[in-house]
Amino acid sequence: VELGQVKGKPRVAPVQILNRGADEKQFKLRVTALDGSELTGVSVSPKSFTVGPGRSKMLRAILRSNRNKAEPEFGLVHVEATGVDGEQTTTQLPLAIYYGEPQPPKLTVSPVQLKMVGNRPNFFVEVKNNGRGFVPVDARLVVASAEARRMSLTAGYGRWINPGEKFELRFAADRVLESGEYQLALQLQTHAELAPIERTVNVRISESRADDRNG
Repeated sequence: VELGQVKGKPRVAPVQILNRGADEKQFKLRVTALDGSELTGVSVSPKSFTVGPGRSKMLRAILRSNRNKAEPEFGLVHVEATGVDGEQTTTQLPLAIYYGEPQPPKLTVSPVQLKMVGNRPNFFVEVKNNGRGFVPVDARLVVASAEARRMSLTAGYGRWINPGEKFELRFAADRVLESGEYQLALQLQTHAELAPIERTVNVRISESRADDRNG
């Protein structure tokens, strides 16, 4: 859930709650900071409701007050579900509130690694979030041969990486690649307002192995 008082960030964001179970469930929601303390100025509405089996409920996360600060705040929306048998489950939705323009995230991005899965190459990149807040990740890898044949692969799909978390991006080729020299161009997009992180490496791909030419 993303909110903000700057251009491009909504003050009100929709949140969908889906009951995938076979029975009716009672839901209760609350908002906290990452350390569990109260997070003021943000609310969800409604806070309590019932959802039937296979049904969903739309609610709103609302930024209710302005603050004269640049640093973002991060928190969690706790979703507690209680079934007809009294069994309770709790899930957590990441929450980010921006009072100024997003700053470049503190990420460690590994070199692109290649592993052959059968006769098709799979490419892997490990991303670690060294910051104190959530970071969205949407990645694209362009695989180009010396003959200018190109294949574009995607991973991440806007997934939020938790503070301190390591997350592996996997790019799976949808076809067999001929043996030869290839250039791998990685583009890692975080916030839409920021320039993407880019990496390029040359490799040689054969039927059974790949050799990194750039180290």
